[in-house]
Amino acid sequence: MNDVYINDKPLNACNGTKCKLVIDTGTSIITAPSNYVYEIIKNIPFSNCDEIHGNPKISFKIGDLYLEMFPEDYMIKPNRLVTSSLIEKNSSNLRFKNISYNENCKKGFMPLDVEPPRGPIWVL
Repeated sequence: MNDVYINDKPLNACNGTKCKLVIDTGTSIITAPSNYVYEIIKNIPFSNCDEIHGNPKISFKIGDLYLEMFPEDYMIKPNRLVTSSLIEKNSSNLRFKNISYNENCKKGFMPLDVEPPRGPIWVL
């Protein structure tokens, strides 16, 4: 991999050389050296599933190709509705009230620090 871009701005993750890259179709999380994961995450402001359209495009330059990822590609949406109970006071009675809400989306990046000679490495 040549580099990573956040809204077309280079992250300089490969220091002008090449980064080691693994393409893993069996995982849904992108892993990378922690310092770059934290840099990417701080540029992703929204985790509310209704607001992710404001998050940046993240691109990976591999040779002459760009793998572009948009928020709907790298944000992990919850697949369940959370239901909890809340105790509600109604006059002199207490009762349980069920409330439902959607969980926030998760940022699909995780730090993975692999020491040389095998690393540092990115897993897409």
